[in-house]
Amino acid sequence: MENYYPMPMFINLEVTNIDVSVEWYQRALGFREVFRGPGMVHLRRDRHQDLLLYPSQAGDLNAPGKGIVIQFQAGEVSVEEIARKARQQGSNDVEGPLERPWNVREVTVQDPDGYRLRFSEPIDTRLSFDQVMGNK
Repeated sequence: MENYYPMPMFINLEVTNIDVSVEWYQRALGFREVFRGPGMVHLRRDRHQDLLLYPSQAGDLNAPGKGIVIQFQAGEVSVEEIARKARQQGSNDVEGPLERPWNVREVTVQDPDGYRLRFSEPIDTRLSFDQVMGNK
């Protein structure tokens, strides 16, 4: 049974095929189905990493993911593992993992509708914010 709690924020995504998207999010990124209701599916990866998927009202999405990147912490799984699993499940558009100057390692994965999801993890947890930003 899922732990229910008030969600401080969650993303709503319109998708062309809800069943294909739900299956992809589960297989490629480790999300699980929390609730399926009329015209929507609630998915969760980790606590406070919730997505609500809705079928497209227009029936045809024109570049739905254009300019959108949804950021998550990698959590208990490394970004390398997220990239490996996404590629293993047939995701062709996986970028990274890449190390960034702001002390994170990131991987970006594109879903079947073109939405980009970025997962990050800290590189050196001993560094303070000021050290990372160069404000010694």
